Amino acid sequence: MRPIYVGPGSQATRVDLLPTSATTQGGNPLTFTAQAFDSQGSAVLDAPILFTSTDSTLVRFANARVGSATTFVRRGNATVIASLLTGPADSATVSTTLPAAAIAATQGSGQSGPAGSTLATPVTVRVTASDALGVPGVTVSFAAANGGSVGAAGVI
Repeated sequence: MRPIYVGPGSQATRVDLLPTSATTQGGNPLTFTAQAFDSQGSAVLDAPILFTSTDSTLVRFANARVGSATTFVRRGNATVIASLLTGPADSATVSTTLPAAAIAATQGSGQSGPAGSTLATPVTVRVTASDALGVPGVTVSFAAANGGSVGAAGVI
């Protein structure tokens, strides 16, 4: 049989966790806030709230009573849970990505052409993380040597 909590904030019947989802590069800190409410929807200020993660190798709370989390440098997903001692809980999804580690041409490298002309094949690249998976949303800057020009100097 589970003990019944009767201390401060025991009248709380709901907890709301913010943000409801987060995406960050692994290694960055995350901060969550949670608020407890009673059955009438009024805030319960003294309710103890505990923060946990379904994957402590990805997201970890050093102190379960504080919403400051550490993320680890790896790609993955975890659920963060804010729980009242009386049982109700709310959750948020956390996705961690890895930073860009390498860039490689996927087409159009090694071309040459007359000055002022457009090359036959556009140059495209793939940006990857340390796990060799793609990293979306990275701005790549292009430059031309010997008086040449590029159509778009910076692209995502």
